[in-house]
Amino acid sequence: MSALTRITHYEGMTPPPPGDPPLLCPFCRIVHGERAQGDSEPLIIGNFPRALAFIPLAPAAWGHTLVIPKPHITDLWGFAPDLAGEVFTAIWSVGTQIRRALRPDGMNLIQSTGAAAGQTVDHLHFHLVPRWDGDHLGDLWEKGREWWKEMTADTGGDPRTAMADAFRYPPS
Repeated sequence: MSALTRITHYEGMTPPPPGDPPLLCPFCRIVHGERAQGDSEPLIIGNFPRALAFIPLAPAAWGHTLVIPKPHITDLWGFAPDLAGEVFTAIWSVGTQIRRALRPDGMNLIQSTGAAAGQTVDHLHFHLVPRWDGDHLGDLWEKGREWWKEMTADTGGDPRTAMADAFRYPPS
């Protein structure tokens, strides 16, 4: 079975041991093939060794897909590099399939860590959102406002330099 074929069973996913408390994370329930009362049937479109791709309950656009790591990881700050490589391979594979199938003009890859960034499910997930010129989603960022220029007085110079100095890798 191709990794991008819609599956209706949970091949390669080990259910939690009997007697474990119910899974509270909705994405972990999907990974383990469980459903809480009221959960909709997940539409899984990609099953990878350590990642899963599925259509969200309320897609923002035609073809909107979520890719998650199978292990429970709350956010980007808990993402180990070896797993990141596998998950990004799944993201690339699903994105390529979306491009072949739907021929969008572009695509957003969105990941939000923390409530301030808009994270609503405490399981790391990536949104692949196909985009078309003039679609209903509009611009991702406000155009015309160069907010970083407003910070010049606070940083004592070019705020971009202050940002780069604050988190350059590796640190100097």
